[in-house]
Formats: sequence, structure tokens, C-alpha cells
Amino acid sequence: EESALFDPRDELQVYTLWEQSRALVALQRLEEAVASYQGAMELLAWNRGERHPTFAMLRHDMASARFRLGRFDDANLEYARAAELARAYELDDFLASSLHFLARLHMQREEWDLAEEYALESIEVHERIGLDLGHMQRQHTRSTCLLGTVYAATGRGELAKEILEPLLAGSTKGILNPEVDAEAR
Repeated sequence: EESALFDPRDELQVYTLWEQSRALVALQRLEEAVASYQGAMELLAWNRGERHPTFAMLRHDMASARFRLGRFDDANLEYARAAELARAYELDDFLASSLHFLARLHMQREEWDLAEEYALESIEVHERIGLDLGHMQRQHTRSTCLLGTVYAATGRGELAKEILEPLLAGSTKGILNPEVDAEAR
């Protein structure tokens, strides 16, 4: 009689596979990581359905692995799905990050309007939830730099200068909402 390595009804296996996937990414074994993420998503779908909040996080992480593999179309699709679920479940940190990477993907393709749209939305999410956590401040800075790059590439140098110079001077203020300040929190 054949026995399975794990019971697919055991939801803890989803999280085991997820952590395994992250370890594989850290070891640069990206193809294996993508397969492991897919396994985790299949188990989660079997147990909870594809509209579970954990799907947003799994899709985001899998998109990141695909992005690093240069599979930009696949990464774009996964980041978009992650953003949709993150929006639905109010997972703002994953939403902001997914939007940032969507902006990066579109910037690489020189799809400037989409890159700008996603960068602005990512910045808006960061400023709405606050910049008092170090990782949120870093992500906000990255999205702001990306937006400045888009402005510079599309001939809007003054706008680029307006948002990038405060970063160079060490400002921690929001660019869409200057009343948001990481140091004041």
C-alpha cells in the first residue's frame, strides 16, 4: 500500500512548504522554490479555496521568485493577483509591495503610464498606513525613487527633482502627504 508523505488536509503543510520555498529562494534555487510555492498554493486551495488571505502572500512571494528568474510575464500576473487579494483582505504591506514590483516590471518594459500608476498607488498605501516601521520606510523610499526615475525617463525632470532631492537630503516625509513623517511617529 502506497503512503503519502503528508496528508493534503493538513493545513500546516502549506506553511511548511511556504517556509521551504523561502529557504530555496535564499539558496538561489529559484526553480525549486517556484515549484514549492505552487505546491503550497495547491494545498491551500484544496483546504481553504483560492480566495484565502494567505494566497496574497504566497502569490507575492512566488512572483518575487519568478521576477528573479526573469519570468516577467508570470511575475506580472502573480503580483497583480497578489495585489487584488491583498486589497480585498486589507493586507496593506503586501499590497504596497506588490504594487511596487508591478511598477518595476512596467518600468523595465518602458510602459511608463502603468509604472507611474503603480508607483503612485504603492506610495499612497505606504503613506496611508504610516512609515514608522523601518521596512515600510525603505519600501516607500524605493517606490519614491522608482517614481522619480519614471518622471526623469518621461521628460519630467522638474518633477523628478522635486521628489528625489528631499530623499537625498534624508527626508522621511511622505511625498503625497507631507504630514506623514516616519520620525514624528
